Amino acid sequence: MIDMERRGKKSKGPPFILLIWQIWDSWAWGQLTNAARVAYIGILRQKDKNGQPEMEFPYADAERLMHRKTFKTAIDELNEFGFIIMKQRGGLKRRSNIYSLSEEWRTRSDRNK
Repeated sequence: MIDMERRGKKSKGPPFILLIWQIWDSWAWGQLTNAARVAYIGILRQKDKNGQPEMEFPYADAERLMHRKTFKTAIDELNEFGFIIMKQRGGLKRRSNIYSLSEEWRTRSDRNK
């Protein structure tokens, strides 16, 4: 069997989403509902697919995972606890919401320990 690494071709494993331990262990992550955690992972998945600092996660995609109202509440939680920043609200303009990841959760993790 020929080793692909030796021939200059790197073997590519299955796609994955990186969730760093600091997030998992943070106070802010512990405050999130499971729906907010699922929404965050969905947003991370969009970032990994596009490789852009800002990403869309349309309600239509989220509805595969949760009810529309639950998704809105989850997005509000992620924003409140500093995991995302809403860059553009689609709403009545018939555009997708655009999010960017935030690290504000790090400073909010120190509260109420």
